[in-house]
Amino acid sequence: MMWKRQVGAVTVGILLLISINSVLRAQSVTSSIQGAVTDVSGAMVPGAAVILTNVLTGVVLRTESSGTGNYSFPSVPPGTYSLEVTKPGFADYKVSQFTVIVGQHVTENAALNIASAAQTVTVDAHGLANLLEPESNDLGNAIRPQSVAQLPLNGRNFLQLGLLSGATQANAGAATSSTGQTGHPSVSINIAGNEPDFTMYLVNGIQTFGSRAGNTSLNISVAAIDQFEVHYGFFMPDLGTNPGVVDVITKSGANSIHGEAYEFVRNNQMEARNYFSSTVPGPYHQNQFGVAVGGPILKNKLFYFGNYEGYRQNQSTFVGAYTPTQAMFNGDFSSLSTPIYNPFSFDPNTGQRQPFVGNIIPSNLINPTSKMLLEYYLPGSSLASKPNNLGGNPSHTLNTDQATGRLDASLNERNQLFAQGTWLNSPATNPGLFPYQGTAFPMDTELIALGWTRTLSSTKVNELRLGFTHDYVFDEGASKSGVQAQLGITGTGDGNGVPGIGMTGYTGFGTSTGLLGDVDNVYQIHDSKAGTPPPPLEGQSLSRLFEGKPLAERSLFWEHGRQPCRARGQVEARVQIPGLLGTLRHGGGPHRDARHRRREPRTRQANVRRLFNVGQESRSSAMADAGNTPRQ
Repeated sequence: MMWKRQVGAVTVGILLLISINSVLRAQSVTSSIQGAVTDVSGAMVPGAAVILTNVLTGVVLRTESSGTGNYSFPSVPPGTYSLEVTKPGFADYKVSQFTVIVGQHVTENAALNIASAAQTVTVDAHGLANLLEPESNDLGNAIRPQSVAQLPLNGRNFLQLGLLSGATQANAGAATSSTGQTGHPSVSINIAGNEPDFTMYLVNGIQTFGSRAGNTSLNISVAAIDQFEVHYGFFMPDLGTNPGVVDVITKSGANSIHGEAYEFVRNNQMEARNYFSSTVPGPYHQNQFGVAVGGPILKNKLFYFGNYEGYRQNQSTFVGAYTPTQAMFNGDFSSLSTPIYNPFSFDPNTGQRQPFVGNIIPSNLINPTSKMLLEYYLPGSSLASKPNNLGGNPSHTLNTDQATGRLDASLNERNQLFAQGTWLNSPATNPGLFPYQGTAFPMDTELIALGWTRTLSSTKVNELRLGFTHDYVFDEGASKSGVQAQLGITGTGDGNGVPGIGMTGYTGFGTSTGLLGDVDNVYQIHDSKAGTPPPPLEGQSLSRLFEGKPLAERSLFWEHGRQPCRARGQVEARVQIPGLLGTLRHGGGPHRDARHRRREPRTRQANVRRLFNVGQESRSSAMADAGNTPRQ
């Protein structure tokens, strides 16, 4: 019966998707071109044939000017186009090589001359600035293909290009929690002063928003990006409700083969010493390499694009510590002037205890758990060496592999399809100075996107996009299977790692972090219908304000996932004199701090959220029911 109810719910959701005609949260990544056809006197010219051609792929779209002389291509992918307008009795009008960028709603008017003979008026638009956008009040900055391809980037992170927008800035202070929780730098940006986790990230209209820390779950390669735009105010309805949006369009194939192969290298041999530092930089190796290629399968019909990129970073950083000496590990505290008393020598008559002879604790009185824990600690050279009597250079690694494949098909002038798949695997490790200390950040993301743009008539276009994203990101402590059972420590949420040990006056060891992270599977269906409404009736001229705007947009959003959270606890050794004799305390249960204020602790049990209703309000309500705070 359970599966019948689920199928019924899916059916209801699809019916709602089909039936609702109000403007809702759809993600349209296409642009639009519209304009008016007039003669030289300014009179409207109806019935003119308007032909739009993609210069790189040869895909042709056709329409006609309406009875009022207006024409519209409500949904076109970003690219380089030429426009031709023809009408018997008038000279042909052509505009060549003009660029339409992501999310742009541009206007190109055509003024036709009377044809005294066969002639064509050609406007060479190559290299022109942005076309006018009187149909849009969207505020944002587009990062064009030239900028994506040519501007230097440290680590080739495309979000650094987003900082070219005057309304963005790199995260700082508490806003850097996305780095702390994912172990990956620069996975979110601040737009227009809003919290970084309020930014929405789109790749070809599919959300790639990670629930771990409000970051982009897919840091896609610059080699696979054609262009993107940072939106920060007065959005068109198709961009949703977030106060900031990063809208990415990936590359596609064309009628000619194009590609690149590259490698970028950084290492400590190329690094200069800090002017104020007396030490030589530690070992550092960073290699970023890849290949990308795109081209035709069938000319003007079917195109391919693919890329692979690898990233290898190995960085050693000095870490200092202040720890007890080897003699103290063995119970010999003779180097301390303060006497250590035998807790078993208490005399109730005098109320006194006897000190250990020579400040040396017999081995049979040292806690066995403490002895075993010392295997995961390191002794210092001398207590006189301050602030550090121990140091090392643990190696931090970040290894990334990602691949993208895309197919674009033009079945005919009315139907265009695309399909894309992207895979990213990016584990990071941040070890500590002591054995089995530190954290690891596994990350794995997959994206599948399908799109179908169908021209319904000369004034109406329907755009359907299907998407699936799988986001796996965790913050987990260094693991050793069953170590807490061997130590005799119980009650923590994760027994497969050395718990965090803190001692007054000395550097602690172990790791209190257990398993903390998210596994998100997000299924998305976005459908939009755009076009030009019928000409206005007498006295209804205000309806012309909606000419070229989307008539209806609707979306269905379904998400399910699990957010396990386990903590190893924090163990404190509290004694009068810094040493190894004392009472061990350990705590268990899920870990939560200010960084996770939007998420209740999770167990290993799967937490499934299905959303079949339509619109932001429904999603926020379901999130509240699941124990999350909805974004306003």
